[in-house]
Amino acid sequence: MKMKSSEIERELKRHLCGNGVAFFLGAGASYLNGRGYPLAGELAERILPRLQTRDRKKLKDTGGQDLESMLDQLPAKDFWNIRKPVIKAIRGLLAGNWRPSLHLHRRFLQTIKKRQEKSSEVYIFTTNYDTLLEDAAEAENIPLFDGFWGTNRAFFCPNYFSLVWGAPDTNSKGRPVVSRHKQRPIFLLKLHGSVNWWKEGNAIYRSPNSKRPHPGRAPMMIPPHHAKNLDSGLDIFDDVRTKFFDLLG
Repeated sequence: MKMKSSEIERELKRHLCGNGVAFFLGAGASYLNGRGYPLAGELAERILPRLQTRDRKKLKDTGGQDLESMLDQLPAKDFWNIRKPVIKAIRGLLAGNWRPSLHLHRRFLQTIKKRQEKSSEVYIFTTNYDTLLEDAAEAENIPLFDGFWGTNRAFFCPNYFSLVWGAPDTNSKGRPVVSRHKQRPIFLLKLHGSVNWWKEGNAIYRSPNSKRPHPGRAPMMIPPHHAKNLDSGLDIFDDVRTKFFDLLG
């Protein structure tokens, strides 16, 4: 049964005000009804011109209708050879000078912030590579915790998501306890990486500027293809996925 727009809006509002709710944002959240970044089906035509002729021909020769089906039909050797150029092309598209409006992302975070005093921690999961949520949080002065510590060379720390946010206090018996803040944290977990993550040695870092990711380093992103779980090969993606499935119960 197809829901009406008013019913969908009513259900969303109910969940936004509820407790124990996590949010999953897919490509539509960044597409913004055609005013944002391209959906998966449009991604190929946008990044193919950014690839070298040889790589572009290999993808087109697969006969795939979109980037995911093109990558899926490549032989394993060709896939691993073209993986990095594809990721860099996607980053180039998303990290350009043009930026979609943050209006809807800001409204989304404003609504979550209003509900926090009477709710538990809020988890937002996304498969999007862009930084619209992070940019919107900064525009609204809303703390958004993504598992990284630091500024110019922020490093990933998986224990970040398990910390209790509060202040030292004492209970009625005078024993030390942690008094939890009324405003609970908002956690952002990016399941497929981000345009401003990069790997160096065995560590994952985050650049403070999505428009200028670390020079000379390939971004930590999982390209669209059916075996995404096999493509990651890094603890950061395992940690984020584990948290995701834990919350799903």
